[in-house]
Amino acid sequence: MSNPFIGQVSRFAVDWKRGPPSGWVLCNGQTLDKDQYPLLFKLIGYTYGGSGQQFAVPDLQGRAPIGAGQGQVNYYALGKTAGVEQVTITAAEYGGHGHSLAASTQAADSDTPGPQKILAVATSATTPAPYPGAPLTYVNNNHVTLQTLDPSTVTQAGSGGANQPHENRQRYLAVSYCIAVQGVYPT
Repeated sequence: MSNPFIGQVSRFAVDWKRGPPSGWVLCNGQTLDKDQYPLLFKLIGYTYGGSGQQFAVPDLQGRAPIGAGQGQVNYYALGKTAGVEQVTITAAEYGGHGHSLAASTQAADSDTPGPQKILAVATSATTPAPYPGAPLTYVNNNHVTLQTLDPSTVTQAGSGGANQPHENRQRYLAVSYCIAVQGVYPT
C-alpha cells in the first residue's frame, strides 16, 4: 500500500495503540480540520458528520460496512448508519403460538420413545393404569385413539425473553479500519 487512493478505507490486523501508519487515520468517527486535510475533505465532505471547519471520518467501530446504493429492497445512502447491537423482542413481534401434543388413552406397551410412538396411559405389571408416579410411557401410534390435551395442563415457561435484550450481530472478527489521508487523488 505504498500509494493508496486518498479516501480509501482499508482493514488492518494490527492494534494501532500508537496511531495508524503514516498517511492513514483510524475510522473511529474522529473529526479532522478541513485545512489540514483538504483533499480528503473535497472527497467526503460532511458525509460522516462534522460542520464548519471540522469534518468527520467514518466510524467503523463496532459496525459492519455495507455497500452504498440500491440494494434488493432498500436504498443505502453513503454515510447512513442503522442497526443496533442488541434487540429486545416484544410479544407483538413474535406473536402468540401454540404447540400440539399427540397422546393416546390406550395402555402403553413400551417405555422407549421413537419416531412411531406417542405418549400413552402409563401401566405397570402389578398396578392397573393409570397409577400415581407412573413414568411417561409410549404406544405405537398405528390405529390408536388420539386424545386432545387440555390447554390448562400446560403452562408457559418464562415470559418469552423476560424483556431482556439478546445479541443481534452476525459472527464477527474485530480488525482496525483506517482511511487514507495521503496518496493518489482519485480522478
